[in-house]
Amino acid sequence: MTAPLEWRCFHCGDVFTDPHAAAQHFGIDEGKNTACKIKGSEHGLIKALRDAEAEADEAIQRMHSESTDAAKAYHRQRTRHVQALIAAEEVGYARGMRDARAELAQPLLKALEKIAEKDTDGLHMLTPQAMQAIARNAVHAHTSNFGEQINVQA
Repeated sequence: MTAPLEWRCFHCGDVFTDPHAAAQHFGIDEGKNTACKIKGSEHGLIKALRDAEAEADEAIQRMHSESTDAAKAYHRQRTRHVQALIAAEEVGYARGMRDARAELAQPLLKALEKIAEKDTDGLHMLTPQAMQAIARNAVHAHTSNFGEQINVQA
């Protein structure tokens, strides 16, 4: 038969055979002060201290595992914020591309108008709306790939 486990305190010499009593005296880990060094005769205070240490350790573990309600709420809010930023950036990008296309279409539109004035190749039959559509489509075809832009000079 094996001998029962014993824990001996090097500070006061007490021997503990009950794991719970040893944990109360020594603390949960080696970083804690022993009960005899704190104040050996007040066991109620020692128990309260050990309980508080255990609660603090559990709270720290929950915080690190991000399982608290506050951590979950923070991450939900952060995700919503990131999604809103991405949506705003995409709207701004689309607006910038639209404005760039409109700006690039102007010289092409002017060139088409000059050609139409010279009555070349039947372009005089094009309405101003048709010329604008041609200019927009030409610019769109050259700017739709990865936001590339072209320089059009009249």
